[in-house]
Amino acid sequence: MKPLRFAQAIVLISGLIVTVVAYASDPAPKFPSEHISLDDWKTYLAEVKAIPDVICENTNTNELYCLSNAQMAVWVFTVEGNRAHPAVATAVLVSSGRVAAGMLFRGYYVDDATAFWAWGPGAIGNRQIFDRWTQAALGEAPNLRWSGQASAFDRRSREVDHWG
Repeated sequence: MKPLRFAQAIVLISGLIVTVVAYASDPAPKFPSEHISLDDWKTYLAEVKAIPDVICENTNTNELYCLSNAQMAVWVFTVEGNRAHPAVATAVLVSSGRVAAGMLFRGYYVDDATAFWAWGPGAIGNRQIFDRWTQAALGEAPNLRWSGQASAFDRRSREVDHWG
């Protein structure tokens, strides 16, 4: 085998191994389908609020944005006034040791699938905390304290991120 083909084969095999390990470490979905009952939604909201380190704040876009450093997870629940209500979007850090890490996004809705799909994919946002969690999973030591300012949850001010 020529040296270049051997190197290409090693890179391909390494990539496949990382992909398989990353998929194997994905947490199972909370529900079997994106469409859930109102009781499921209410129970999920209560479970998230009961997480010991979770911090939840209302946003100016009719959402309850919840974050847990311990679980490296985010949940965004719609509240009255949000056209996708009741619905929830979630993101959790998934890693395979110190090889690969990324955010796994999921979502669930009760009534209106069209409104959910219009809202859900952008609900989590791209927060600086995700980068810090990824760095921590890959062996760096970021500071994961929250400054306590409610504007950290204002998705319209994404450049302001007080998690850090």
